[in-house]
Amino acid sequence: GRGVAMKRGHEPKPAFGGAGEAGPGVMAERPLVPACPTGRPGRLQRHLLSGEFDQLRDFPIFESNFVQVTRLGEVANKVTMGVAASSPALELPDLLLLAGPAKENGHLQLFG
Repeated sequence: GRGVAMKRGHEPKPAFGGAGEAGPGVMAERPLVPACPTGRPGRLQRHLLSGEFDQLRDFPIFESNFVQVTRLGEVANKVTMGVAASSPALELPDLLLLAGPAKENGHLQLFG
């Protein structure tokens, strides 16, 4: 296991995913995270659940929306970013998903 530097009075926080090895500063058991950690799926998770990306549909995904603006404050780009672990046994996420609105209809589409 790896040692983790902590400030006095702070406890180590469990990482998402399955069980991991025990060691200094590493918790022996980690709770499993549901596929929709916030209780309801975000826009990216809903897009993946629609069936087009079956291999990604059951992964827990942490997602957030970002907006790029110009110097004048105009919206230049909208991007949804998600991070996920391809296996519950992984300590850290190993997937980065980027999506944005399609020019034709505004529906979310994965970049790549």
